[in-house]
Amino acid sequence: MKEKVHIFFRKHGIETPEIMYVVRSDRKTVVHLEDGRTEESYIALKDIVSVLPEDEFLHINKGTVVSKRHIIGVEKGIYLMSDGTSFQGRMRTPGEHTRNGMMVSSFRDRRKTLYTDRPAECFTIMDQLPLAFMVIELVHEDAETMRLYIRFCNREAGKVLGVDPGLVVDEPLRKIFPFISNNLVIKIGDIAANGGCKDMVVRDSRIRSDLFVRCFQTRMDFCAVAITDMETVRDADRI
Repeated sequence: MKEKVHIFFRKHGIETPEIMYVVRSDRKTVVHLEDGRTEESYIALKDIVSVLPEDEFLHINKGTVVSKRHIIGVEKGIYLMSDGTSFQGRMRTPGEHTRNGMMVSSFRDRRKTLYTDRPAECFTIMDQLPLAFMVIELVHEDAETMRLYIRFCNREAGKVLGVDPGLVVDEPLRKIFPFISNNLVIKIGDIAANGGCKDMVVRDSRIRSDLFVRCFQTRMDFCAVAITDMETVRDADRI
């Protein structure tokens, strides 16, 4: 049966590191991938699981297997994934989810390369950059809670976002920007955790203007955020 699974993977171009989660739905097994694709098969979930690395995936309920690297947080038995999807873990074993949260933190710690004790010092060269630039860290506060903290904010970001750069460093992102959308928070957390680069247009209701936001991972659990207004993008010289 493993060979059948491998054939299915090869046919659909499925690489194990690209799998976010696998679910059983309508008598089919559905594999969800990082690039947004979903591939379906009548192969049993347990057979798909048999070829996945045990230390990288969790079987959280009867019909759901999730990748540890794509778990943003585990809270009260609910697993929040990097694409915004959430799954209810087994109801009868609440202690299992606390242990899984700790396991995920340990898994991520093994992959993490830390900055110095003062991350802001790594980016002082960016302070004079004529472009709003911030660095956000995804912090694992305990087995079930993750939070985003501002680790650097340059002067231009202070002007664009209306904050004092010296007062926002090491503060929770939500505390400084309570109006930030859940979707953007999830995107930043996903990039900090899993890497990549994403461009977004975000509506700033305070100044009634659209902002162009580019997010990219600088180190494990750190996401850099570059911000400019859409007028600047539209007025840029085309070469």
